[in-house]
Amino acid sequence: MKLTSITHTAMKITRPVMLAGGLLVAASCQSFLDVNKNPNGPDEVTASLYLPPLLHWLVADEQWDGRYIGDYVQNWYRPTVGAFNRWDQMGLDPGTDNGGQTWRDVYWSFGQNLIDMNTKAEAQERWDLLGVGMILKGWGWMQLAGLHGEIIVKEAVDQTRFAFDYDSEEYALQEARKLLDSAIVLLKRTDGAVSAQYLGRTDHIYNGDRTKWLKFAYGTRAILRNRYSNKGGSAYDAAGIIADVDASFASNADDALLQFPGTQNDDRNFFGPQRGNITGFRQTKFAVELMDGTQFGGAVDPRMSRMLAPSPDGKYHGLDINAQNYGALSTDQRPMNLFGYVASPALGAPSRYIFADKSKFPVMTYSQLQFTKAEAAFRAGDK
Repeated sequence: MKLTSITHTAMKITRPVMLAGGLLVAASCQSFLDVNKNPNGPDEVTASLYLPPLLHWLVADEQWDGRYIGDYVQNWYRPTVGAFNRWDQMGLDPGTDNGGQTWRDVYWSFGQNLIDMNTKAEAQERWDLLGVGMILKGWGWMQLAGLHGEIIVKEAVDQTRFAFDYDSEEYALQEARKLLDSAIVLLKRTDGAVSAQYLGRTDHIYNGDRTKWLKFAYGTRAILRNRYSNKGGSAYDAAGIIADVDASFASNADDALLQFPGTQNDDRNFFGPQRGNITGFRQTKFAVELMDGTQFGGAVDPRMSRMLAPSPDGKYHGLDINAQNYGALSTDQRPMNLFGYVASPALGAPSRYIFADKSKFPVMTYSQLQFTKAEAAFRAGDK
């Protein structure tokens, strides 16, 4: 046999062997890479599975940043010896992300997750879920702009960029209004794949009740409209605010509350005693005077006993933020912590108000909306 024939025959044999070997290697690689597939975290999930963590941060966001905002607006104070807290002096903690939770939630916790949920919900004609998604997106712009003023809206979650241009607070609120308007339209729809059963699987606030989410959308829009209370003319629409409140919660039964199971750290109330995030906080003299009649001509707020903690002497005292530690208050006058104790309570001990491990924490309440309505009426001349 000629050498060329031998070579040709070898090549004919080698090609299938190499092909088979290549397929074997490819199959082996695929099998090896399969170990990185997490059955509990699939690449593609149904639209509703995005919802629970989004609702969690809708609630917990105010708690995480509230620690510092509460200092900043002088509702509470952290008594220290030999130093003042920066936030109590309307400063911030350099070199940390303290007070930055809402940034994280809007751009990351929500971020692409909310975009994906809304995209899938729209494609599947799940108008109820999409309506909730629109509320969350609108709430995010409203909340973040209210805290920080100029924020990133037009270029947000653009994965091709490494630097971003900021938009005005006015633009952010306009976008929030458009989203809430869309949410109201969507939540009125009953066609397509609208399903209380489907939405209710992962909706831990209203259990899939579309009509309650519709009321929530009206309430959020009322609060947004009330942001323009210092603007004159048509910018502040008192009648529109009142109409939105009237279309929203009818009683405390409509309150948007998230129940914390309290079985492990991450599902305990962030303000609860076991997580220990606010153990050192005490109410301020300013907060007490807002409720005991000092600031408002003798009118005592009936919620005072629920919202404020008494001192060991049975009275309501608050700390002076311009005095270190407890200032001139005697031991019996020093306000107890927000859980209602002088020191950290024992595991399982009862707590107060929204500060228990298993508290139902409010996102929006009927009472809150009635205050919004009252302000709108007052500004419209109906005192």
